[in-house]
Amino acid sequence: MSEIFSRIWAICALITLSSTCFSNGLPPEPISNPPVIDGVLTDSVWQTSPSGTDFIEESSRTVYASQTQFWVRYDQKFVYFGVRAFEEPGKISATETRDDVGLDGNDRITLFLDFFGTSNNFNSFSINPLGATNIGIDGGRANKKEWRGQIQAKAVRDSEGWTAEMQIPWEILRLPPAGKRTALINVNRRHYVDQKSTSWRDTFDGNDTNYGRWEGLQIPESKNENKIELLPYSYVGSSDDNSIFNSGLDYRTKIGNFEAVGTINPDFRNIERGILSLDFSYSERLANESRPFFSEGSAFFQSGGEIRLFASQRFRQFDVGTKVFSKLDDRTRVGVMNLATFGKENFTLASYRSNPNQKESLLVAATSLRQKGLSNESAYFNYSYDVGSRVYYTSQYLTMDSVRDVGTTQVVGYYDQNEKFSTSLAAYSVSSNFAPRAGFVSLRDFKGLEAGLNVNAQPKRGALNRYVYGFSGSRSWRQNGDPFTSSFNSYFYGDFGKAFSFNMGLGASTFEEFKDSYYSIGFGFPANDRYNNFGFGLSAGRTGGRTYSSQDVYVNSRPVKDLQLGLSAQFYERTRKSTQVIGTANWAMDKSHSLGCRIVRRDNDWNGYLSFSRSGNLGAEYFLIIGDPNAEKFRRSIILKVTVPFTINF
Repeated sequence: MSEIFSRIWAICALITLSSTCFSNGLPPEPISNPPVIDGVLTDSVWQTSPSGTDFIEESSRTVYASQTQFWVRYDQKFVYFGVRAFEEPGKISATETRDDVGLDGNDRITLFLDFFGTSNNFNSFSINPLGATNIGIDGGRANKKEWRGQIQAKAVRDSEGWTAEMQIPWEILRLPPAGKRTALINVNRRHYVDQKSTSWRDTFDGNDTNYGRWEGLQIPESKNENKIELLPYSYVGSSDDNSIFNSGLDYRTKIGNFEAVGTINPDFRNIERGILSLDFSYSERLANESRPFFSEGSAFFQSGGEIRLFASQRFRQFDVGTKVFSKLDDRTRVGVMNLATFGKENFTLASYRSNPNQKESLLVAATSLRQKGLSNESAYFNYSYDVGSRVYYTSQYLTMDSVRDVGTTQVVGYYDQNEKFSTSLAAYSVSSNFAPRAGFVSLRDFKGLEAGLNVNAQPKRGALNRYVYGFSGSRSWRQNGDPFTSSFNSYFYGDFGKAFSFNMGLGASTFEEFKDSYYSIGFGFPANDRYNNFGFGLSAGRTGGRTYSSQDVYVNSRPVKDLQLGLSAQFYERTRKSTQVIGTANWAMDKSHSLGCRIVRRDNDWNGYLSFSRSGNLGAEYFLIIGDPNAEKFRRSIILKVTVPFTINF
C-alpha cells in the first residue's frame, strides 16, 4: 500500500511541476545565486528554474512509476546539478561512500554532458544516495585528484526517496573555445530494487538526435595559467635483504589547446597488475592495464580495435614517457606519445581522429619502434559510417619490419546494436608478415569471415528479470587456401534478480588439424548484489587435441561497512592439474585511508602483499607496502612510498 501511495504522490508532484518543466532544452542564462551543496534542494535556484522529468524505462519505453526530476544551471566557475529521485525509502540501495569508485550495485544517477555538441565528447558524473561519486572526463584522466579534478557532491535520503547536488568546476573539463554553444545533455538513473534503467531522453538505441540540447550555453574563458603540475615520488625499503631506493616524477602542463603529460622513471613496481586465468589458448592473451600514465588522455591514442598497433602491456618499464594531445576543434583530436629506454628502445605513436559529422568517423595512427638491431614501423586507417543504429566500417593496417619485411591486415564489416538485439558481420585478412611489435594481433596468415547475433530481453512479468542469448560463428583459411579455423558458439544468460543468475554455453571449433568442443554452465547467487554473492562454474571439452575440465568458484562478502572480502579459485586439468586461488581484502577506513591485501596461489607457488595507503584525495599520498604485488613468488619486501604534489607557475 505504501508503494502505491508513494507512486501516486510522485505523479501528482510531477503534474504540479509540469508548468516549469522543459522537454528538450535547458535555460541558457548563468545564475548569480549559486546553491549551497548540501544535498537538500531548498536553494532558490532550484525552486525557480525549469526542470527535467518524465523519465522512461529502457525496455518498455514508457514513463516509469518511480520518477526522477533534475535541474542543471551554471555560472562562471561551476556547473550545478540538482536531482530528486522518488522511491520508497526501504527500496533504496547504497553502500559506497567514497569518491571516484565503481557504483555498480548501488542506486545511482548519472549526468552526461557534451559541451562540443557532437555526441562524441561526453563527460559523465554519477552519484549514489550516500554521496559517493564516479566521474569520467572526456578523453580520459588519471585518478589523482590534482589532475582529474574534484567535484563537490552531497546526497540526502528522506521520506520521498533521495536528493543530491553536484558542483562541477569548469576547469576540470576539456572545453571548446569560449562563447555561446549548444551542448548535449542526458540524465540516466539505475533503480537497484528491480534492476531497471530509466532516462530523461530516449538514447538507449544510440540515437544521437534524441539528446537534450542546452542551447545558448555561454562557455567561460579558460584560464591560460602558465604552470606545470608535478607529482614527484620516492620510495625506500628493503627486499630480500637488499636495500631499495628509487624516485621519479610525473608532470602535466597545458600550452594553448595542447596538454602535455610526462613521466620520468615511472614507478610501475608497486602497481598491482591483472592476473590471467589458467585456460588454454592458441594465441597470446594480455592482462588488463591499470597504470595511471596510460589512463591520462587515453582516448587520444587509439590505434585499432582487437588488432591494434599499440598495447601498453608491451612496455613493462621505461625511463621517460611523454604524451602531447589536443582537440584541434569540435570534431578533431590528435595525440603523440613517446616512450624511451635510454640506449635500448624508443617508441613513438601518433594518432589523428576526425568526426566530420555525426555519421562519419576517420581514424589514422602510425607507430615507430627502434631497438638495437631492429626497426618496426606501422600504420592504421579506419573509416566508419553510421546508418541509424548500424555502423559500417573498414580498417587497414600496414607494418614494415626489419625482420619480417612488409605485412598487411584488412578488415571490413558492420555491427548493429540496440536495446533488444545486436548483429555483426566482418571479413578480414591478415598476412603472415604482419608484425605490430608494440601492439597486438592474436593470429597471422589467415583470411576469413565471422558473424554474431545477440538478443537481450527484459520480461515485463515473472521471476526472470533479464535474459540474453546469442550465437557466433567464424570460418577462416590460410592465405594459400588451406583450411585454418572454424567455430560455432552459443550461450544463454538469465538474471533472476535477488534469486540467482544462470549461464550456459555450447560450442565446437577446429584449429588446423584439431577438432575442439566445449560446454559450460554456471550459477551466481544472488544476481543483483555485487558485494555479497557466491557462484560456481563448470566447463569441459576438448581443445588442442586433449580433453580438459575447469571448475571455478567465487565468494564475495561485505561483513561490515566498507570492508570487502573476496575469494576465487580455478581448478584446471588438461595435460596436468593446475590450481589458482586468489584472495583479496580491502577496507576503506575513510575517504583517504585504506588497507588492502591480495594473496595468489598458483599450484605450489604463492605470492601476497599487504598495503596501507593515504591516497585518492588532494595533497600528499603515501603507501606502505609489505610484499611485492607483481612477483611470481612471495618476496620479503617492505616499501614506503611518498608522493607530494606541487605546482610551478611561470
